[in-house]
Amino acid sequence: MPPLVSIIIPVYNVERYLRKCLDSICGQTHRNLEILCVNDGSTDGSAAILEEYAARDKRIKIFSQKNAGQGAARNLALNHATGEWVTGVDADDFLAIDAIEYACSGISDSVDIINFGILVIWENTAVDPAMEAHFSRKDYAGVHPISARFLLDKPCEFCAKLWRRSFLESLNARFPESIIFEDWAFYWMYAPAGRNICYLTEPRYNCIRRQGSTMSSAQNKSIRALQHIAALERILEYRKEHPLSDSDSFVNLENFYLAYQFVRESAPDEKQAEALCEFRRIAETHQLVSRFPGLFRFLYPSRWWQKPFASHRPGKTTYGIGPLKLVALHYKQGMLTTRLLGIKLRKSHL
Repeated sequence: MPPLVSIIIPVYNVERYLRKCLDSICGQTHRNLEILCVNDGSTDGSAAILEEYAARDKRIKIFSQKNAGQGAARNLALNHATGEWVTGVDADDFLAIDAIEYACSGISDSVDIINFGILVIWENTAVDPAMEAHFSRKDYAGVHPISARFLLDKPCEFCAKLWRRSFLESLNARFPESIIFEDWAFYWMYAPAGRNICYLTEPRYNCIRRQGSTMSSAQNKSIRALQHIAALERILEYRKEHPLSDSDSFVNLENFYLAYQFVRESAPDEKQAEALCEFRRIAETHQLVSRFPGLFRFLYPSRWWQKPFASHRPGKTTYGIGPLKLVALHYKQGMLTTRLLGIKLRKSHL
């Protein structure tokens, strides 16, 4: 018999999209499904739609809670999941008709996570080719041993993946609650502990980007972007208690920079000073400043006439006066390269 797959669907005020989502799941060519829908305090017609579908498909189980966010909804479903494999679908997205069957083609005894690809579609427009290239890269194809180093720059969503449930339960894996970006935190808390990950490169998960969704609102100069900081701290707190190997521990730095860059680009301008203080506190509390000296000067601006011009993007930090970049620090795959006026001075392990 095909393996039982538990599909987790948090539902909050998505009556416009919910039928298409449920139709795509109930119609899967892989029939051995457990469909766990959590009504997260919806105030529209979403609850009635769930009841309607559950009445005609006995695989659907409905749970209800007061509005507590996606993390809490997914945790409630995880507490009731019985499938050998678990995946998630956001209620405003939908699956290709053979998505789960295709995902199950990657199952083997040594694989703990299977990635089956995302197709990003902007509402009322078209497929986003840049996003498709990120989520479904052909050079990821196949089975790979998991290390934190390998997981960098790979898709980190909970959805569009099969997770071996026994693997998650061995870690007591649950989502951070009361924050958004909980799937990014979940991925970096637990995925590095897996054995192997399989990448299937043909996208079977259709992600609809719409106005008002979590990601769209968080990226539009919204105060919600600041919750990336809370998600970062959850990751670092977990890593403190469950440290990575020495060769992989620099991913804490990478995740710090990812959160910093996102907040700089997406948070309201009037919140940037507050965010800077929070990043400074986290860098000091989690000993990133002492571990990576010289890479965090951009968090400590001095008087304007003393201040070196510091800028950062993932993989590179530069220091200089105005347009003149005197020093450039490049970090990639655990190596730090220091250049002065373009001349390489040294290359060392982080």
